[in-house]
Amino acid sequence: MTSQLLFQSIALLYLVATLGESGLGKILDYKGNLAYFQGQFKNSPLAGTTGLLLPVVTLMEVGSGGLAIAGLVQLWTGGGNQWGLWALCLGSLNFIALIFGLRMSKDYGGAAGVTPYLAVALIGLYGFLQG
Repeated sequence: MTSQLLFQSIALLYLVATLGESGLGKILDYKGNLAYFQGQFKNSPLAGTTGLLLPVVTLMEVGSGGLAIAGLVQLWTGGGNQWGLWALCLGSLNFIALIFGLRMSKDYGGAAGVTPYLAVALIGLYGFLQG
């Protein structure tokens, strides 16, 4: 296994572990997550949009996790890295959306907590773009 393949694989496994798991959790406990979103955004400009935001975030997370799995298969079978690249792009956009939403709800600590996830995704994206 080359160092590039190892790096790219770890970046994609990171997305599966973070966003894939998070999206699956939102699907399995949709009502609980909707209640959390409604409470989180009740005093923000996004208050009336939680019913729309939760499915969008869930689709982004599940999509990124699914693309990451497809990307791992593609990498490991020598088929290229396009799916992994798309997984990291979507994952990065998802982390940006989460940071935006948390900042809009004035949860600055939560937004700061998501920032390292974005940094890891961007480093992974950089690794894909260099290959």
